Amino acid sequence: MNRKLRAALVGAILPAAYLAGGPAAAQSDPIMEQNGVRYACTGIAESADDPRWTRFPLKLVFATEPVGALLSGVRARIEAPGGGVVLAVHCPDSPWLMAGLAPGRYRVTASFEGRFVRSVSITIRPGKQSYVVIRFPDAANQ
Repeated sequence: MNRKLRAALVGAILPAAYLAGGPAAAQSDPIMEQNGVRYACTGIAESADDPRWTRFPLKLVFATEPVGALLSGVRARIEAPGGGVVLAVHCPDSPWLMAGLAPGRYRVTASFEGRFVRSVSITIRPGKQSYVVIRFPDAANQ
């Protein structure tokens, strides 16, 4: 195969594989699964621009108050209306939690450093991404 043809094929295949979440996407944060729910802890550097994140119905962003600096190391628990835990994760190095939740109402409880707890109710609507910022006190000033 000549070099021009090979370069053209690589130039066409790699972006398509990246958008499809294929091998090229492995360079970014992995998508995992728990209780049938796909999720990812992400939001650092170039991984924040990964087009895969637009396909998740829920984007939780963890930040400090009042300035809104991004915050990693948060534990999050998502419960269905009946109280069953749908997802319980720790994002040690990432300020975002992307979750592939089915449409419906949920309760998100997030904790930072075991001493700051925030709880919010969210509604996931079909075909839309819910963007929720959960703010914690700046631990450096506590």
